[in-house]
Amino acid sequence: MGKKKGKMLTVLDTLRLFKEKADKLRASSYLKQLPNQDWSYHFDNVTGDFSIVDVRPEDESREALILTLRFFDQGELKLEKMAALYRDLPVSEEHKYSVAKSFKTFEKALASGLGVSLKGITYKSDRLFKIFMYGEYCHADKFFREQLELFRNGHPITSMMLNQEFDKLVALHLEYTFWLCGKNDIAIKALEARSAA
Repeated sequence: MGKKKGKMLTVLDTLRLFKEKADKLRASSYLKQLPNQDWSYHFDNVTGDFSIVDVRPEDESREALILTLRFFDQGELKLEKMAALYRDLPVSEEHKYSVAKSFKTFEKALASGLGVSLKGITYKSDRLFKIFMYGEYCHADKFFREQLELFRNGHPITSMMLNQEFDKLVALHLEYTFWLCGKNDIAIKALEARSAA
């Protein structure tokens, strides 16, 4: 009996930590800048130079948000683990089904999207997310950094499209994280009521 109650407290702590990190994401200045994700280009008729102007949010606010978002891509708060956690929670079957179905929808959206081929390799959206996340922002991994450099050394329009795809994937992660956080609030209340009993 004591062991089960201890497990519930661990789950409760995990749900509370998820909420804490999601609230940190919500407070990010990056989110206020997201609507201004415009790019522009300039073609110089005299020199023939072509350039793209990246007017996405500043790197510092991007990096802060992405470093926090990393908690939902690995470890105890990984979205996949959080969705699986619901199988044993004292919430309605409808609630459990909603979380499971929504996670599958999230995975499908993550696996679709832009497919880019470079040097004979096709990169789908989920792979692009990992390359940007771990090649630039989080624990710069050598393998992912090398793949990121391939993208950056390509045509400027390809580089722009890949950056936009990454921004879209960040938004997808945020949308699902915030939705799941609302579901977690219900689960937290159920666990607190069970702990109090």
